[in-house]
Amino acid sequence: MHKLFIGLVTGLFLFSCTQSVKAPESTSNLSDSEKKEINNLHEKVMKIHDEVMPRISEIKKLNRNLKAKVVDLTEDTNPTKQEVTESIAFLEKADKGMFDWMAQYKMPSNPSSYAEAEKYLQAQVESISKVKEDMVNSISVANKLSLE
Repeated sequence: MHKLFIGLVTGLFLFSCTQSVKAPESTSNLSDSEKKEINNLHEKVMKIHDEVMPRISEIKKLNRNLKAKVVDLTEDTNPTKQEVTESIAFLEKADKGMFDWMAQYKMPSNPSSYAEAEKYLQAQVESISKVKEDMVNSISVANKLSLE
């Protein structure tokens, strides 16, 4: 089961990395400079994604380790059962955030205007940045608890 999961995560990662970073040809109502700017924003989004996506495996490993550890904890131990349970929830939220973001992200294929495409892509930069922040923070918290 573990190998199947690793294969699935690896497949999703490879699939996500193969997305085209070129602006679609159907944006013919946009000037060349607008197409270039849209492409640059898309590349910025994907750069953030590609930077943090490989850390999903780290999240999965920490999640498994903490779930194994939480069984033996109480509210009197250090770390407490509540702290570890909250860290597990944070890891799971970060993991879900990445996969939810990937499921909804689409490069604008035929925007009605440059402003529409720019607004969408700027929102995506913010969204994937939040996913990155959640992933990095959840890993940091979990690592601290794993070391205690």
